[in-house]
Amino acid sequence: MSDLQDRLSRFFEKWSEEFARALEMFTGIKPAITSSAAQAEQAQTLDSPLWWRQVYQVQADSDETAQPAEQQQFTVWVGVPAVTWTKLAAAMAADAGQEREMFLEMLGQAHQGAAVALSAGSMQTLHCTQAEECEAPALGSLVLRQIAIDLREGSLPPLLLAVAPSAARALNVERPISRTVAQPQEAAASSEILDRLMEIDLPLSVALGRAVLPIRDILKMTPGALVELDRNIGEYADILVHGTVVARGEVVSIKGNYGVRIKEIISREDRLALQKQI
Repeated sequence: MSDLQDRLSRFFEKWSEEFARALEMFTGIKPAITSSAAQAEQAQTLDSPLWWRQVYQVQADSDETAQPAEQQQFTVWVGVPAVTWTKLAAAMAADAGQEREMFLEMLGQAHQGAAVALSAGSMQTLHCTQAEECEAPALGSLVLRQIAIDLREGSLPPLLLAVAPSAARALNVERPISRTVAQPQEAAASSEILDRLMEIDLPLSVALGRAVLPIRDILKMTPGALVELDRNIGEYADILVHGTVVARGEVVSIKGNYGVRIKEIISREDRLALQKQI
């Protein structure tokens, strides 16, 4: 297999992993995802497919001479049979009329996750830019991958992932290994410590809002009493770890339970500013 084919295979592999991760996050069901090479003729078996077009912007690292970083882009198409996306949307417990929107949001999470995963340890950074629903592309000139989905209830008709062969040239190789190489013992110890840290459980809580009340009002509380919070209807809820705001999101219902869909990650500067306000 050539280097260019390796790059495309890595993209398909990472995208499949992130699609499975997004699917589990949105539905609470851990799917079994498998991918395999596909032919253009297989697109004819897609029943009333939904086609989604996502553009990836590729920014190569600039060198020490402060030269402008080189930018390229490539496009990825995803074709999803109607029965597949409707069943997945139903598993997300989406509100009536929002099934399509929920599925496309989950698809966007898969693309974003793939961009982050492919940027790690690479000489480039990937960003997801333009995204839109579209007509089926001309598949004859594209590299195709079939993504099969198995849930507890059974398998679903596979979706089709398509990308131009030229995308492989935009997907750069891994970052060269630094000349300063850690000793095997140091590397093993560092990896072991990191593995232990990854297993630590952190308390995560969601704050709908806050209120400051005098003690006399708190003592007067009875069942049915109302407490006005410092947040308007429709505003995002704070997501906290150890009392520190790390993200914001909207409260949703997932199979009868409350959940929160992350909408923004808070920067370190914003977290410090919020801590001062508490």
